Amino acid sequence: NTPTTVPSTYEAFRIAGGWDFDRKFFDFPDAAFIASFLAAVREHYAMTLDYKVRDYIIAEAAASGFASQTSLLKAVLLATKKVKRNTRAKATFILVNDDDMDSLFDITNDDVSAFLSLLGIEPENIRSTPDIAAGLIYAGVKQAATVRELPGASPIRVEAQNLTKAGIDEAFFGYAAIEEHHTTGIVKQAFDATP
Repeated sequence: NTPTTVPSTYEAFRIAGGWDFDRKFFDFPDAAFIASFLAAVREHYAMTLDYKVRDYIIAEAAASGFASQTSLLKAVLLATKKVKRNTRAKATFILVNDDDMDSLFDITNDDVSAFLSLLGIEPENIRSTPDIAAGLIYAGVKQAATVRELPGASPIRVEAQNLTKAGIDEAFFGYAAIEEHHTTGIVKQAFDATP
């Protein structure tokens, strides 16, 4: 058939950082120091991009439309059910607060596997994090949005002489955007998180 296109708009954001180093690290090369610094920058950049995605999930999640549930597993069931109804696809991720995961301690491994399989939920797709509020779970499909980065090496490394401070400036710049494809591909569901 003949392919068609549709316009797509999304707002890009920048992740940037810069440091001024005493030039002694470069005049008397300390390869281990420079390598560890570069590794730390790349790790921090990746974590910052992950936080941007997390914030997007929390901000853009649509309410499931179901009442608050009495347990975590019931909330997971309804949230994944709503995702499937909205997108015709199984949820590929479920985010749960770290402390809320404690409510699963009394369930045996056999029970969890059988129960989740019955519901079409992959246990490895349930991720716990301290970064979301207790009493809420977020479920969605990865096809709901695409994370786009500037092509090529990312982040971009820039080095410049800082003559007045006898230093070398190191800076890193990354550009990314989150392009939404499905406004209800991520949902949130409340449940009673009291112990």
